[in-house]
Formats: sequence, structure tokens, C-alpha cells
Amino acid sequence: GGPLLFLRVVVVVTVKGTANVIMDGVITNHQIVPGTNKTHSTLVITGEDLTALMNQMNLSGFPFPATPPEGRVALLLAKWSFLGIIPIIIPSIMMNEVMPTEAIPSQQGTDLAYIQALADQVGYVFYIDPGPWPGTSKAYWGPFVKTGIPQPALNLDMDAASNVESLSFNFDSQK
Repeated sequence: GGPLLFLRVVVVVTVKGTANVIMDGVITNHQIVPGTNKTHSTLVITGEDLTALMNQMNLSGFPFPATPPEGRVALLLAKWSFLGIIPIIIPSIMMNEVMPTEAIPSQQGTDLAYIQALADQVGYVFYIDPGPWPGTSKAYWGPFVKTGIPQPALNLDMDAASNVESLSFNFDSQK
């Protein structure tokens, strides 16, 4: 195989003059389902956020001498800044560093796998949120923070109680 090519897609909704980024990612699959005499053709596009790109290349063995976990995360995310990824890194209070003369930590797996493993080691989470501006995304590495009020259930075909026009789900048993 040749190089992997990805098409980046940013979906922005403007409400009352304010642009809101609702999706920033790459297309991972596309399908065209031809129509018949009574139906239209359908284009189905599947995608993932920018972590899909971070999960492409295995760089196991890359050393990080005398660097705490949050420093390693910052260095790994710096190489993705060309995509507009803005790191938000909360330093961990879980310190378990070894002396550089005893061992040098090194990356295991892809950038995404290693960042997630470092988050797991200190009880943190890692995710990417689209926005706040088109072409940018926030990469959060820190403690799990739940904010906001619970949202109502999605209701379909329930007359006046419906709050969704259509809904579909997909389960891939291979993942």
C-alpha cells in the first residue's frame, strides 16, 4: 500500500450570527447506494474525529528521557498542531517517575494509544472536542469532568412527544 489519504470535514452551524463547530474529523468510509425507479440514490459517509489520524502510525520505542506524563502528552500533541489541535493538559498529582539513570520511558504504540495509556495510568481521560473556531479542536487530557444537566430522552414516532425525525444505529461486532 501507498500512503493513506484522508479528507478532512468540518461542519459548522451558524446560529444568530455565531459559528458553532459541531464536527471536525476525517472521512473513513463512503458508500453510494444506487436508487431504483421509485427511490433516490443514497450517499453514506462515515467518519471519525481527528484521533483517527493519531492512530495510524506505530512509533513504539520513541524515548522521552526525564519527561513526566503530561510533558510526554504535550510533546505528542505538538506534532498535531498543524491540524489546529489545541492541547488542554491538566498536570497529574499521581507522580511515579523513575530516575533517568534507571530507565527511560518510551512510547508504546500509536500516538493515540500512548496518550490514552498515559491517561489511564493516572486516572485521567483523553478526548478531542471540535471548535471553538472552524479548523480547530481542543485535545483534553485530564480528570473526567461531567458538566451540564441531564438531557431528555430521544423520542421517535411518539406524536407530540417526538423530538427526533429519524434515528439509526450501527453496531460493528468486529470492533
